[in-house]
Amino acid sequence: MQRRNLLAVAALCALAFLSSCMSARAPLSGVVQTEESGYLTMPPGGVRLVSETESQTIYTFFYATTRRPLNAGEASTDGPYSIQRDDKLHFGTIDMVVPKHHQLGSVGSDWGTVTGTDPKLEIRDSDIHSYADESAFLRDASLRLRVATEPDSFVVYIHGYNNSFKESATRAGQLGVDLGIPSYHLFLFNWPSAAKLVHGYFMDEATIDASEAYLAKYLNSIAELAGSRKIHVIAHSMGNRAMLRVAATLNEVTSHRHIRFGQVILAAPDVDVQVFSELAPAYASVAEHTTVYMSPYDKAVHASEALHAYPRVGCGSVPLAPVKQFDYVVSYLDVDFFGTGHDYFASAAPFLADTKSLIYYGAASHAIGDWKKNGDYWIVKDPQRGGPRPILVDQWGCEKQPAVQDGGVLSGTVKPPLAADLH
Repeated sequence: MQRRNLLAVAALCALAFLSSCMSARAPLSGVVQTEESGYLTMPPGGVRLVSETESQTIYTFFYATTRRPLNAGEASTDGPYSIQRDDKLHFGTIDMVVPKHHQLGSVGSDWGTVTGTDPKLEIRDSDIHSYADESAFLRDASLRLRVATEPDSFVVYIHGYNNSFKESATRAGQLGVDLGIPSYHLFLFNWPSAAKLVHGYFMDEATIDASEAYLAKYLNSIAELAGSRKIHVIAHSMGNRAMLRVAATLNEVTSHRHIRFGQVILAAPDVDVQVFSELAPAYASVAEHTTVYMSPYDKAVHASEALHAYPRVGCGSVPLAPVKQFDYVVSYLDVDFFGTGHDYFASAAPFLADTKSLIYYGAASHAIGDWKKNGDYWIVKDPQRGGPRPILVDQWGCEKQPAVQDGGVLSGTVKPPLAADLH
């Protein structure tokens, strides 16, 4: 009898110990949860990034899409979905293969895979798993998120123009891995971009407008899962148009929907400056903090600006319509010299560090790269360079003085700042 009592006491002690371990979640890398703010305490060494993965892993995240599922007999060129719109959301998970030697800020390349220096992130058709309906998605997600890991928050990624299903998913997964977001804590909104360079732009403009209601619905579903946990948002390029109007709508009915965001990061917004200045203040009501990333070297947003004959928020050397509560960061980084210069937010270490610091610690981090405060905005440049590229800025950039227009047509002079201003 005495032995049985001792065993019972030991069992109770073990249960109490396990219960305490589960209730006090193990912090990430030794940092401590700050209960008052809901963020982690910044470690003494500042935000840390992993430059290269040491082994192959699987990174899993959720998605919702309004792409139409392929019909029986349709050939699959981009997973189980077409470029056509549907009139409802489809939910699922993606198991992305993260190879050994994955490089920070990169989705990899064929040559990198062959040489093993920068192998591609891989999403196979068999790695995309759909749910029967929203209730199945919510039920499964609730089970997987029941034991939370740090950071105890969710991140929603909204892609931009000219992204196929797998392209946007790969970029989302790369961000999740490089920012250290735990599996199942990243939620992709995959709207049906046509993924066509020229004609597809006009198709995408129409589609992103049609996607607003579905994005709002998805955010409501995520809020239901999140409960009191923070929801952070990263919106890229044209994806900012839907997010902007959803935020403005939430501002009107936020007391009913109870959706409030933590950090909102607007990366290279392909949004009209005037529309932004009218609607963006809504972010101050529905989010704790908003950060805008922009660049004078963003050829993609510059092309949109030339096409529309009005300035865009994401392209320039100074904020053209600054919102007082926002932080603005201007990139002078040579991360994509021969490309569009449009993905610096996901490929450049200073921006990944800043995004991670905002999401984890609730504060900007300017520890990586060469940062300079210029009035009410930040400039970040490559410390190996002495200044901007004035010739390419003249040809490809959109570095103008604030709001210089003539009858709606841009007439501002292209005038890069002095190199001395960037030191």
